[in-house]
Amino acid sequence: MGYDRLGPSGSVSNPNQKDPATSLPELQKRTKKTKLILFTLAVLVVAVVCLGIFAGIRAVGSDQHAPKLNRKPTREISQTCSKAQYPNLCIDTLLDFPGALTADEKQLIHISFNATLQSFSKALYSSSTISYAQMPPRVRSAYDSCLELLDDSVDALSRALSSIVAASSSDDSHSDVMTWLSSAMTNHDTCTEGFDEAGDGGGGVKDQVIGAVKDLSEMVSNCLAIFSGNVNDLSGVPVVNHRKLLGEEETEEFPYWLKRGDRELLGTPATEIQADITVSKDGSGTFKTIAEAIKKAPEHSSRRFVIYVKAGKYEEEILKVGRKKTNLMFIGDGKGKTNRKDPNQNTGISIHACKLLATADLEASKGSYPTYLGRPWKLYSRVVYMMSDMGDHINPRGWLEWNGPFALDSLYYGEYMNRGPGSSTGQRVKWPGYHIITSPVEASKFTVGQFIGGSSWLPSTGVAFFSGLSQ
Repeated sequence: MGYDRLGPSGSVSNPNQKDPATSLPELQKRTKKTKLILFTLAVLVVAVVCLGIFAGIRAVGSDQHAPKLNRKPTREISQTCSKAQYPNLCIDTLLDFPGALTADEKQLIHISFNATLQSFSKALYSSSTISYAQMPPRVRSAYDSCLELLDDSVDALSRALSSIVAASSSDDSHSDVMTWLSSAMTNHDTCTEGFDEAGDGGGGVKDQVIGAVKDLSEMVSNCLAIFSGNVNDLSGVPVVNHRKLLGEEETEEFPYWLKRGDRELLGTPATEIQADITVSKDGSGTFKTIAEAIKKAPEHSSRRFVIYVKAGKYEEEILKVGRKKTNLMFIGDGKGKTNRKDPNQNTGISIHACKLLATADLEASKGSYPTYLGRPWKLYSRVVYMMSDMGDHINPRGWLEWNGPFALDSLYYGEYMNRGPGSSTGQRVKWPGYHIITSPVEASKFTVGQFIGGSSWLPSTGVAFFSGLSQ
């Protein structure tokens, strides 16, 4: 069945029948009108394409964190982002999120966390789709590590978001959120730095991953600043962990989420704990290396799995405990390193009541190999040495630049009441961020009791420690 043209009266006309009212001049007039319409549409299409090209050129040549045009932030958004390290990125992040225009400042904190979590999740998904069939071994290792670090960051940000949504205002909760955010930022940096060391291998993997994680570190930085309330709170001064000490207030010894069995385990002296695996260099244990013990530990364990590492010197280049190795507990000695690239990260290194002595090979050639207390690898490095013995192998300057003037005014390096021939501060560096600590009050901020809140959780582990300055 066909569809015929309706005549002026509404009757159906025969399409094969010539309409006497349609003359040649009228057909020519209609043809000209049709051509004019088509020409106008073509001009409009060209104009739209040119406008898009112009906008694209302008976007490429402009500041990557400049606020987007034709979008005005609310007073609440402007006030919230004024605390951020990257205010333009903060504004754009919030404006892109549904509900931000009607949110108050407290809700904007939630939105900022949520947007950052979503960005990390997208980066993880995007990075995980990269083909690694032709990756060189070093690039593949950096790629695998990056995926795991991004996965860890998603987990950390999820915990942080859940904590602030729960509206807990306790000091412990505040400290946990800061720690989760700090770890997400450090994970991001470790991911990108892994490719700096491994190279690209010619396959473009590095560029793809770096592109996927673009702006993530800055977004976490903004969350840190917004949550802490003031972007300069921790700049150049010690951060204090606000966990309460035992005896100050009657509180539960363990977090509420810790199961009863785990509480009993943590309350048992270390010497009485029955370990699942024992590591010993002399072969008297289950394994001789820590790496073997970690590999043997079950994945997604529903109970606490204990690895006891006997005293000894374990020189293992790579020790990796993945997220799948849950409920894993180590009994033994171990020290880790951390660094800060943001003033609001609650991380740092405190070396208290230690001995800094040269090994036998260094002692024999210490004149040829100067030794320093540290170098500022990151912008907001924070390291203190307190009440420690320093040998004469320590260079009189004490500290060494990383790259010219980088971070010398934003770091916090401190020394307090150290002893020995290497402890003299007379020839120490004169950097703005270097401090000769003279106040016991300031030095106390770097003790176990205040810096990591150790008095509230270390006793149950059986680890020997003293919470304050005095031994």
